[in-house]
Amino acid sequence: MHLGTKIQFGDCTRFALPGPARLAESSEECLRTLGLGFRARNLPRMAQLVDGRMNLEALRTQTLEEGREILMSLPGVGPKVADCVLLFGLDHLDAFPIDRWVRRAVTGRYHGGSKISDRVLQEWARKYFGPYAGYAQQYLFFAQRTFG
Repeated sequence: MHLGTKIQFGDCTRFALPGPARLAESSEECLRTLGLGFRARNLPRMAQLVDGRMNLEALRTQTLEEGREILMSLPGVGPKVADCVLLFGLDHLDAFPIDRWVRRAVTGRYHGGSKISDRVLQEWARKYFGPYAGYAQQYLFFAQRTFG
C-alpha cells in the first residue's frame, strides 16, 4: 500500500510523499502498515493541523527558536523532530538536532563524555560550529554511527 502518487522513471516505479490532506484522511492502522510505528498515532491529527492552516514555508524566515516553538505545538513533535524539519526541510542550517548518536559524538569528542543537557549542547554547537552547525551535526552523526 502507498499513499503517494505513483511516479515512473523508465522501468523504475516509486511513490511521491503524500501531502497533508492524504495523511489526514489515513487511519492509524494504515500508517502502521506502512512502517510508521509509534508516529502513526499523531500523524493524521498533525496533518489536519498543517493542511491549509499552517504556513510551513513562513518558518523559513522566522528565527530558529520561533520555528521550533511553532513546530513543537504540533502533536508528537519534540525538539529533535522540530530541529530536523527546520534543518532538512526549511533551510535553518544552524539547527542542530540531537539524538543519541549526536549526543554521544559531541560529548565524547568535545566534552570528555560529560553529561550535558540537549539545550546546552545545542547552544554550544551553534557557537562552536557557527551558522552551519547543521552540517557539522550530519558529519558527527555519520562518524558516530560508522566509527563509534
